[in-house]
Amino acid sequence: MKIVVVAPYKAKVLKSVEALEKVNLGDVKLIGCIDTINQVISEERIKIRSEIIDATEEELIIKTKDIIDDDTVIVFDQVDEFIQKKIICNDKMYNIDEDINYFYTIDIPDIKNFIFVSNHSKKRHLDFDDKKKAILSIFEFMNGLGIKKSNVAVLTDKLTKTDILEVNLIRMILKEDVCKNVNIISPCRIDELFSKKYYNNIYDKNINLLIFKNYDITQTFINTLGLFSNNKIASICSYENKLYIDASNQYDERNILFSILLTSKYLNDQRRIKIFNKELNALFLSKEIL
Repeated sequence: MKIVVVAPYKAKVLKSVEALEKVNLGDVKLIGCIDTINQVISEERIKIRSEIIDATEEELIIKTKDIIDDDTVIVFDQVDEFIQKKIICNDKMYNIDEDINYFYTIDIPDIKNFIFVSNHSKKRHLDFDDKKKAILSIFEFMNGLGIKKSNVAVLTDKLTKTDILEVNLIRMILKEDVCKNVNIISPCRIDELFSKKYYNNIYDKNINLLIFKNYDITQTFINTLGLFSNNKIASICSYENKLYIDASNQYDERNILFSILLTSKYLNDQRRIKIFNKELNALFLSKEIL
């Protein structure tokens, strides 16, 4: 497995690379300003053996494209979103937000299964077609992780007839797409979701996919969960089945590693993933990288 880390100028990202080397998940390469990378390594006393490819900001696109392929796990750190898109999307810049899906995988200790959250774009308002695309995109990713059934909750702040109509439209469209393993429950409020006194709660209904009204509400939910240190949150982007990780908005190296772990698993490196997960847990228990 090839892992390419682009412009890793923050300590949390370089500490993630250090942890990756300890468990030998794959061939890790760093690309960016070598002086800046070495300065952070020295200041934070980080030990890294991986190859560092020196590149100016102007050279990042060409040099990164030269070393990646469809099976590469790409991790961006201090990289402008425009540059990320140029690398991932092959310079296709027209309406690019329509084709990128932003999703999260959440590991909450009190809940037995992963919780997935999906946004088809960063638009302030997502219509039912956007939500349908968000469901289809992340369901493919869930399948790659071995999760074959999706119970979807479409969340709202207050239940209206429009919300009910929208959910029914999504059900109808997904039925046409022959998505038999996607079950959409009735729309519900976020306060109902985590309370067992409500019928459509996350525990009894085995809900594993959440769809919010827009990207901003999604971010508020994710940021709130991030305040609790026991939760792990993987943040992954997908464009035409090409996965990549934007580490700049992740809380710490623990979540960055979790994102890399899931991306690697999706890319079918099962045997080494099991070893990685076992050794990663040992590292966390020993607090070597915390």
